[in-house]
Amino acid sequence: MKCTEGRPCKDRLPVLNNVYDIPVRLKEVNRDFFVMFNTRIQKFEVHCASQPFDTLACVLPFDELDARTIQYVREFSRERTEHIAEEIDRYNEEIDRREQAAVIDKASYKCREAFNYLKNNSKTDSIPQEVIDE
Repeated sequence: MKCTEGRPCKDRLPVLNNVYDIPVRLKEVNRDFFVMFNTRIQKFEVHCASQPFDTLACVLPFDELDARTIQYVREFSRERTEHIAEEIDRYNEEIDRREQAAVIDKASYKCREAFNYLKNNSKTDSIPQEVIDE
């Protein structure tokens, strides 16, 4: 749904200001942000006029507009996309590192088992499949 700043929209009323000046302060985060109150779900919404098809940017999880709104919008705004992508990359690299470490640990364990088998069975020149498959 595409809403226009300052105008009522289906089930939504514009919020131009409040006691904490949140709608005005949101402009510091992004000049295209504006606040609507969704009367159907009884929640505040942050909209972005520069979005091409749908202005809804996020539905706020709070019952009132206060400083948490600014923090929440900053946390999830488009400007943080690069930072969020870096966090995801770091997380994925850590998962890869753990998986590689697990493979190395398993290979190390198998090598020790094979070495011990050969050491204890000096008359053989091969390792039985059941030692390999453990």
